[in-house]
Amino acid sequence: MSLSEDTILIKAKAYVNMLTHVLRFGADDLDKKLWREVMGVCVGKIENDQVVVYDAIPITHGKRVEVEYSENDYARVEVLQEQFPQGQFIVGWYHSHPGMGPFLSDVDKVNQVYWQNVNAKAFALVWDHTLLADEDHDGFEIFRLSDIALGHKSDFHGVKYDVKLPEDNFVYRKIIEIANNVHKEDPIMLEEGEVVDIFESMKIGTAEKPETDDLKSYVINNTTMILQTIRDLKKAMGSGVIRLQNWFEKALREGIGGPIGDVEIQMWDLTEAIKNAVPDADIPELKKPEDSSENPG
Repeated sequence: MSLSEDTILIKAKAYVNMLTHVLRFGADDLDKKLWREVMGVCVGKIENDQVVVYDAIPITHGKRVEVEYSENDYARVEVLQEQFPQGQFIVGWYHSHPGMGPFLSDVDKVNQVYWQNVNAKAFALVWDHTLLADEDHDGFEIFRLSDIALGHKSDFHGVKYDVKLPEDNFVYRKIIEIANNVHKEDPIMLEEGEVVDIFESMKIGTAEKPETDDLKSYVINNTTMILQTIRDLKKAMGSGVIRLQNWFEKALREGIGGPIGDVEIQMWDLTEAIKNAVPDADIPELKKPEDSSENPG
């Protein structure tokens, strides 16, 4: 299996979404009999002939061995595409092989034929959370089919990638801790269409559950719901999650725009703290918000 020349760039938000989805259904603290494969789509664009992945959306999970897109999954994806930021589209898909290593099964190849027919640069990103035991491994590999005309009989080859995360192992470890804790508490990563059951179990304070299955739009417009869930998990795990909480807040704010209330003040303070602690981190400059407590009028 050879490596192709082009490199796929994976942004922080996409990596965190995929990793959290993967660890919800397969993690070291979860009985191996309960491990499940997950599947989702990667959203991004092609910039200067390079695939850039900005977001990842969980779709479904399946049996212990492998998972295949259903007609309902494809239909759900079609609806989702109407909500993507301008110029962005599905550039690939991801799934997991918990404990089995990254590869493309015959079923995976059938899925990949669909995506690669639509877009020659489409890719299949395959996770195995057990690879994260190696601190130098990101937990996945990326593949494309060598000849889609051969369908599931086609060989596949690896594709180079680059993950844009702060060079701080603390971030990786805390993401894993949160996902492991989810198995004891409430899930932080939701799959598309998983609205009713999840909103009945999530501790979201006074937030109202959506009257539609349009979960992606609801999450974007109600960022505080996710932030509150992270704060609930933080209480159970200790103050060490503060830096990760801020990092999530920053990631959520990217691409959302607009004020999100008092969170802006906290985001500014904690973002500055991360800049001081991790000088090499790729943290965007934020305009310091006005503290409403200083201007009560």
